[in-house]
Amino acid sequence: MTIVCESDPLAAQVLAAAIGGELQIVSTLGKVSVLLANVTGRCPVVIGASVPIDEALRFTAQVTVEHPAALVILIRDRPTDAEITRALAAGAHTVLDVAAHDKIAHACSAVTAPQAEGKIFAVFAAKGGCGKTTLATNLAIALQGEGQRRVCLLDLDLESGDVASVLDLDTSRTLTYLTGKREVGELVDSGELVTVSPQTGLDCILAPVTPGDAERIRPAKLGRLLRALVSRYDVIVVDLPARFSPAVLATLDHAHHHVVVATPERPALKNLRVTLDILDLLGYSRAARAVLFNRSDTRAAISAAEVAAVVRGPIAAHVPSSSDVAASINRGVPLMAAHPRHPVSVAIQRFADSYAAVLPTSAGVRAAQDRDSRLGCSPHQGGSNAGTTA
Repeated sequence: MTIVCESDPLAAQVLAAAIGGELQIVSTLGKVSVLLANVTGRCPVVIGASVPIDEALRFTAQVTVEHPAALVILIRDRPTDAEITRALAAGAHTVLDVAAHDKIAHACSAVTAPQAEGKIFAVFAAKGGCGKTTLATNLAIALQGEGQRRVCLLDLDLESGDVASVLDLDTSRTLTYLTGKREVGELVDSGELVTVSPQTGLDCILAPVTPGDAERIRPAKLGRLLRALVSRYDVIVVDLPARFSPAVLATLDHAHHHVVVATPERPALKNLRVTLDILDLLGYSRAARAVLFNRSDTRAAISAAEVAAVVRGPIAAHVPSSSDVAASINRGVPLMAAHPRHPVSVAIQRFADSYAAVLPTSAGVRAAQDRDSRLGCSPHQGGSNAGTTA
């Protein structure tokens, strides 16, 4: 269903004729909120030109947070660059001229059309220094399933992301692109946000590197980015910072799986318990949660009973410690890609395989073709087949 907010009856009729299909016309934004309370799927919200711009933008900023499935299409009479920039910053899906009937209809149909639903893995650490980014990177490679899935690795540690360093990638393309006036879907489709890792075949979207850019990226834009990615990838692995922030909460709201990383030291366990309690208080499903212990074989004086008391549930995976992890980071080639039979790689692969039954694989063949065409080479040894045995 499409919701149209337009107080001018004649303009409302024109929009209805242009959009077609099932729609509901209301005269105020308050009535839009009432309708959205009962909406579960993706829903275009068309805000007509009669709604004052400031009022429309305040509503857009609020509704994109409270109702992530609502995509606002703002209609203006000859929209200016300033209006477009402000609207996209507020979280609008697009801004269209009141006379662009074909574009309005296309925008609404594109939102409501059935789409593939990729799965989002949000990797979150209870405490800094747990090896979160390394695990997120290796997990993304493992989830490729020997080329059966198209995977995107998204670095949302906006202030100090390390994915580019771990994979030795050029940082000319980052999330800073989201601060412009281009539509998020257009940026994703054009590939302008993506940096391809030649060693792994992963599509990577990198965190900003310029001081101050992180603050310019709105959570609403990140929500739109995640919605765009799930229709284009089988799996999206998101590397999050070790703290709760608006960007982190927006990601957790969209994520299908929450992977909480910790290490077996008392400070880390204390922070793990606090993190799990906060996730419970925020209402996130425990069924979607997996606790992953990194460097679990270190000689720390932590008993199994202490760990069990903190987690209050099963531990999804134990990843052993190894000096080879640091060496792989320095080379810019993750263990999962260079040495898939290394004990660290095997532990991560087993964890990834536990999700195999619930992950889509429809983009697999296209993934290999797209990857090789982007890299400009014949099929290479990427993903979990790459490299030699450790």
